[in-house]
Amino acid sequence: MVPEWTIASVPPSSHFSRRSGSSTSTTISLGALNTSEPRKELDGIVAKLEATAVAQIELQDYAKGLTAQKNALSESLFVDHIQPIVSLMEMNRSQMLDISALEEPLRH
Repeated sequence: MVPEWTIASVPPSSHFSRRSGSSTSTTISLGALNTSEPRKELDGIVAKLEATAVAQIELQDYAKGLTAQKNALSESLFVDHIQPIVSLMEMNRSQMLDISALEEPLRH
């Protein structure tokens, strides 16, 4: 079993680039290592890490989209709703009561 800290501290899948196909010299020099049980386990772990990295990238893109949507809504709220209210208040400032004459409620 692989400790969790090794899985969490592994860089994105771009660092896991493996050559496709097999070289004859690699097969001869490594012998049965490529077909050994630990190698199969390692390949499985690498495949899971690559899938996790892809999912993480997709979630980052999704989060960027949500942030852009939130920023657009915030700007729309300010431009379409808050600015008109502020401009009306500025135009009618001379007709407004003196706000400083109002008192705050007693604090408990």
